[in-house]
This record gives sequence, C-alpha cells and structure tokens, in this order.
Amino acid sequence: MEDDTDDDDIPLSKVRLKEKSDKSDDSFIDGLLGDLLGKLQEEIDSDKRCYITEEIIAELIELDINKNQSDEDMLCSVSRAFANCIIDDLPSDKVFPDVLSQDKLTDSVRKPLFVILKTVYGYSSSKDDQTKKSILIRFLAEMHSQLPCLGYFVLYFLKVQIRTENKKDDNTKASALKIALYKEFCNSIEKKLDQCLYDDLYACHMVDTKLMMWIVPDLYRDFKQHMVNNAQTLKVIISAIDAKQLQTLVGKVLQGHLVMFKTENLHSLLKATLCWESIEQFFFWQLINAHDFNIDTVLPLITELDYDLHPEALTAIMLMLKQEKPNADYIKCLFSRDICDNGDLFIFTVIKYWCDEYIDKVAELISALLSTSNDSQRKLFGELFALMEEEEEISATKSSRLQGRGRKPASSSKPPVATVSSSKRQAVRDLTDSSDDSSEVGINYYHR
Repeated sequence: MEDDTDDDDIPLSKVRLKEKSDKSDDSFIDGLLGDLLGKLQEEIDSDKRCYITEEIIAELIELDINKNQSDEDMLCSVSRAFANCIIDDLPSDKVFPDVLSQDKLTDSVRKPLFVILKTVYGYSSSKDDQTKKSILIRFLAEMHSQLPCLGYFVLYFLKVQIRTENKKDDNTKASALKIALYKEFCNSIEKKLDQCLYDDLYACHMVDTKLMMWIVPDLYRDFKQHMVNNAQTLKVIISAIDAKQLQTLVGKVLQGHLVMFKTENLHSLLKATLCWESIEQFFFWQLINAHDFNIDTVLPLITELDYDLHPEALTAIMLMLKQEKPNADYIKCLFSRDICDNGDLFIFTVIKYWCDEYIDKVAELISALLSTSNDSQRKLFGELFALMEEEEEISATKSSRLQGRGRKPASSSKPPVATVSSSKRQAVRDLTDSSDDSSEVGINYYHR
C-alpha cells in the first residue's frame, strides 16, 4: 500500500528529520519525541539545542525498554534520528579548542551529545537513577554505529568534566569515575575494554592527533592495565605523532606524569616493535630511554637482532651500552651473538669503544670468558678478533696516508703500526690454533 502522506501537511522540521531518518531506514517518529527531534534539527543556537536535548532525555527515561517492545523500538529509532541531528556538531575542530583554557574546555562540551553524557555522569547509585542511567547508556550504544567518534568523545568529556569539578588532584577518585562510566559504555556495545581503547584511539588518530595527544596521558594512568606495554595501542600513537608531539610525551615521562612501559613483559613489546617503520622505532626508543630502564632489561634482545634487518634497535642498544661500564654480564651477552660474515660490527664497536677507557678491565673480562669457553666458542672469538684486526689495519692505513701529507707528525714512543698489527695477528692465531692459555690471548690482544 502506498504512503499517501502529504509532506505539505507536515512541518518543515519534521520533513527534514523524516528525510534523514529515511536514509537510516527509520520509520517516522511521531509524538512529543518526534516534535523535539524536529526542533533539534532546525535549531542552530547551542544553548537552545542543549535545552531541547534535556527535554528529549526527560522523555527517554520514561520508556520501559525492558518490558515494552514498542518502547525499545522507539529508543532505537530516536537514537538514530538523534545521531543524524548532532553529527554536524562533532567534527573535532568544532569540539577540541585551540586554546586549552578552562573556559574554552567548558564551552566545548556545551553540545547535545555531552548533555547526555553529563546526565549519565551525574546519576547517583540509587535504584531509580541506575534505571535511568541504563536507558541512556543503551541510547548511546544505539548511536555508536553511526558515530565512530562517540567513544573518544566519551573519554574527552570525562577528562573535561573531571577538570571542571576540580578533581584533578584526586587521581584515585577521578580514575574510578572514568573507568566505571567508560566500562559501562564498552559493555553496552559488547566490546572488551582493551578493544574499545584501541578502536577509539585509532578513530581519534585518524581525525585529530592533537585531541588524541590530550587524552593519551589519562588513558595510561586510568587504564594502565590495558595500556602499559600494549604494542597495538602504542603503534597507533607513535604512527600519528610528529617530533614536537614526541617531545611532549618524553617531557611528560620525565616529569613523572606519564608511564607507558614497565619492566615486566617488556621483552615481548621490544620484539613486536622490530617490524615497525624506522621512524616509529626511533620514536619508540626515545620513549624507552625517557623511562630510564636499566640496560639489563633490554640487553637480552641483542641475541635476536640481525645486523641488516634491525639497525634501529641495535643502534639504540649500542648507544645505551656506550653509557655503561663493561662487566662480566655485558661481555657474556655481547659474545653470545652469532659471529657472522655479513659485516656485523656491533660487538666490535662496543668493545672498541670500551677499550678506549677500560682496556685493562675489558681484557680481564674477555680473558675470564675465554677460560671457560670450549674450542668452538674460541674459534668464533678468533673470527671476531680477526675482524677487529682487519678493521684496525684499515684505519691505521688511512691514518698513515693522512699523516704523509703536510708537516711530519711529532715523534711518538708508540710502536709502528706494522708492529702492533703483527702482534694482534699473532694473538688471533694463538686463539684459534690453541685451546690452552686462552686468558693470555685475550690480554695480549687488548694490551696493544
């Protein structure tokens, strides 16, 4: 049967609402809720739109959605129509202010969506309030499919509301309030909390990284169990930020306002980042260094790193080792890497750097390690020393060529390059050809 309704007999606001509702396959909403939605669609004044939303809320909380199917259907239809009415309010550039003053932030949440969130936030634990709250939470859940931004605007509203109520210093209470409401929202859309956090961060980073950056520190504090050491959410953040925003994150870490990592299970996170883009890995290691982890936390990773495939991680660890003094554990871990012929200079670089200041200590530590090594291990060490000898001979040759130009260098008591190279070459031969006196080999090699 054809619909013979004449649009000329319907107020313009209802016609426009009906057009939007038709696009969402919603039936025409009649009665007071329909009138209010029509007014909301036409109104452009922010304060009046908020007042109309309060009237809509008053009607919604009277619905018996648990026992009356028609009321439940009405809630679903109104939610979709309401989403159509407010969608133009929600581009992030119309919400998140450029200047983060308290007045600007307060003004930013004077919109219909935030009126609903504020109402939900303000309900007490009484049975009557909890019933009303469940209706509005369901209302929000029904809008979620049409408003992908809804989740991160819930997080945004909660941060603004806490600041407005001057609960900034009461972190425990503020966190509890945020967690409780956001959890209810996640449950209403039938998603786990960690998945919601990821989805909302992802949606936010696609639209406004400044807004994302503003809520990130709170997420790591309020939802630390789900955020700290979480590779997925971390990648979303790092992939979106620029150098200035990285500086902001590092600054918050150093100030003690942000903790993104913990020692427990850090190894799994380190491995997960190895496949990231180079710039993402460099940003990641800047954040790791800001947390001031002990080198022992990251050092086990070096046995799993390939010199050609993982230059970002090896460079970061090399610079961390540069700040350390050599000890038996470091030497043992370094020499646990495979000695290969692909130009891997990681061990050579670290050992040579340490030798400039701690040559006696390095010789002693390597000698001790060699004394407990088997023949195959000594052979591997010999290959390393041969590589070191080759590199130094190349460096010495270049140095000699440079010294041959211009004035003659001042006389030196150091033995000629050929003599030093010869003694090192003999040390390498001793190491690879003999299983005895291995400690002497290490000492002879490094005392040059």
